[in-house]
Order: sequence, then C-alpha cells, then structure tokens
Amino acid sequence: MSIRMRKYQMLSDFEKVSLFYVENYIKSNVYQTQPCFAFSHTHGNFDCKKAHRFGIWEENWQIVATACFEIGLGSYIPLIKKGYEFLLTEMLNYAERELSEYVDGRNFLEILSIDKQSYNDFYRKNGYNIKHSNPVMIYPYDIGFVECVLPEGFQIISLEDENDVEKIDRCLWTSFSQKPYIFNGNDERLFKQSSPNFRKDLSTVVKAPNGEYVCYAGMWIDEKNGFAYLEPLGTIPQYRKMGFAKAALMAAMKKTMFYGAKYCYCGVGAFYNAIGCKQIGITNTWHKV
Repeated sequence: MSIRMRKYQMLSDFEKVSLFYVENYIKSNVYQTQPCFAFSHTHGNFDCKKAHRFGIWEENWQIVATACFEIGLGSYIPLIKKGYEFLLTEMLNYAERELSEYVDGRNFLEILSIDKQSYNDFYRKNGYNIKHSNPVMIYPYDIGFVECVLPEGFQIISLEDENDVEKIDRCLWTSFSQKPYIFNGNDERLFKQSSPNFRKDLSTVVKAPNGEYVCYAGMWIDEKNGFAYLEPLGTIPQYRKMGFAKAALMAAMKKTMFYGAKYCYCGVGAFYNAIGCKQIGITNTWHKV
C-alpha cells in the first residue's frame, strides 16, 4: 500500500499520535516526546480549533510521520519514523501551507528541529535560517538527589493529597506573569488536569503554613522510554531563593523513579545548571518568511 496523507482528528487521533511519539522517541529533542505533545494539548494557549491542520502520513494504516505545531500556527514540529526521511520535502511543503502564520501579508514559519547535519543542510537549502538554538537538558538520576530541608511549617504535598485549583492558578500566574492576579474560575486548570497523561500523584506543591501554594512542579512521564518531563515549575516571587523549587523538583523526580524513569527533562538556565542538569543535545529553531 502506498503512503497516504491525511489531517489530524484530535478526538480520535490523540492516542494514535501519542503512541507514535513513544515508539519513535528521540532523546536529544524534547519537542519530539509524548509528554510534550500531551502537555501542549491542554495548555491554555493551545489553538485546538486549528489542530485539525496537523498532518499525518500513514503506510498500511500505520503512522510513519507527523507534522504538528507546538501551541499554535507559526511553528512546526516534524517527527519521522526512521527510513521515511524521503518525506521531508513533502512535509515541509505541507507545513508551509497549513501550519504557517499569516501576518501583515506575509507567512511566517518556525521549525523546531533536532541539531543534525542532514536536517540542517535540508532546511538551509530551503531558505531557512537558525533563529536561535537551545540546549536540551536532563537531570540524570544516577547522580542522586539533593536532600532539601524546608523551613518550619512548610510541607511538600502532591495533588492527590490536596488539589486546590485556585491556589495552583494563583501560584503559577504570580510566578510567570507581571500582571495583577485575577481568578477567572476553575475551568482552565481543571482542563489542564483532564489530559489522560496528567498525574496528580506526580504533580508536586510546596505548601506554606498559611495554606498558600508557594511553588508548583508539574511532572509528566513516558514509562516505556523511562524518562520524566518537567512542565511547569514556578515559585511565587516573594518565596524565591529559599530552596522551594529545588525541593519540589527533587521530590517530584524521586516519585517518577518508581515508574521506571532514569532521567528528567528540565529547563534551561543557571538554576538547572546549579542542581546538576546535563546537556544531551541541541534543538534549533529555524525561521523563514
């Protein structure tokens, strides 16, 4: 049977594409992991109304390649089963047509790709330039975990112990936004927790003596490939520099060991370098107008 291309149907294809990500896992590109794919689907900014534009290539009814965006139009994450690299040109043409963003009379597209010579040559040949490169960072569990002692009255809990979505919302909003906090109801946070891959037991909170959630570490896992994925990690500004982020992250990672994880994908920056994260690769963001 020849290869056929079709568009993504989110309600019926999510599990199929998730399995494709698991079976074709590439360690050096965090964007090409099932936890990243799953997390994006319940992100508050995910453009679900445009997800039908994702492309799926199949042979004998089995997926061999996918073209997805991360959060919305303007980005392209290619994933190709080994041996099907000949689809690169067709996939790029599709992404430029279906996944690019149209602004002021021009189309923009960014490609999130592994740093590999053959891919780099291909994208340059097609008129793309590297906008920026990011290291892919993991915390390897074989180095052990830092023991963290919290100030008196603070405690580490999971969302199985207590799941106050308004406190989670306040914690993460305050951690990442400069705007005054306004609670807009429980729906957005409950929607994030509705993912079939969301784990309350792995989601970890530092709770203050007054009951406030001062730090939140979201944790996802790919049990088959033996790794965890941190997203998000946030601490309320007035509680930073007190070791809470490190404590929450260490506690969350320890829990994933029981499900076979041997390392965790983490963020980039001085904090992650200081706790022992190691670089295992580079992802390039290619840009073209």
